[in-house]
Amino acid sequence: MPLALRQPRHRYEAAQLKQVIAQIRFSPMLRFELPEFRGAIADFQARVGRYPRSSQEQQLSVVITPAGPVQGTGAPVWRFTDGDGAWSVVLGRDVAGLETARYTVFEDCLERFVDLVGAVRELGVQHRERLGLRYVNEFRHPEARDPIAWREFLAEELLGMVGGELLAGANVEQAIEEIRLRESAGSLVIRHGYVGSPATDDPFYLLDIDYFNEGGRMLDPNSIGDELWALHDEIQGVFEVSLKPKMRGHLGDLGPINA
Repeated sequence: MPLALRQPRHRYEAAQLKQVIAQIRFSPMLRFELPEFRGAIADFQARVGRYPRSSQEQQLSVVITPAGPVQGTGAPVWRFTDGDGAWSVVLGRDVAGLETARYTVFEDCLERFVDLVGAVRELGVQHRERLGLRYVNEFRHPEARDPIAWREFLAEELLGMVGGELLAGANVEQAIEEIRLRESAGSLVIRHGYVGSPATDDPFYLLDIDYFNEGGRMLDPNSIGDELWALHDEIQGVFEVSLKPKMRGHLGDLGPINA
């Protein structure tokens, strides 16, 4: 049953978003790492010409073992970045994504992502296995130097135990919770909590919202925009209901969009 979280979209002056990622995954292109595929990658770069700077990276993989998580090196990916480093697209053998740390409005992100999907189609990718949208927020406020202080700025339902009296006065360095929900459009994962960052004296409250759906379907640039809108609306709802008026004021609430 979907969450009843539809809220009017607001625009804010302050930047609390650390990163926004829109991504598709698909069956591996087995020729991706072959030398003869370099021509296709060059054509892809030309197709996404607003990102002229290129570099090759190694994906990181995390495997959970009895001894705990182990980080390893995964498959290589190409990253194409715009001139000022604000936006980039990533292309790997089984993944393509759009990333930014300078998000303004969703419409800009959506237009860029649909263009990326069109470029991936030209590589011969006809089906996708996963579509996801993720917003990583880091809230900061000069008056919120410990977990309990966030009660003035964020919803008590979000804060839970760390914002309650039980831990009042405790030296909490970090308290992260992960909530996974099955929704009609896919899976919604909410990672949130207080991060004290004692080494940098820069405490913040994390709100990381990841919404994705899995299952093979045609990779269609004409319909994927509507699907991404549906994921965005749910994420936006979680974000808006998490804020109290005092936090909205601190972020510089400019009011509802398209009100």
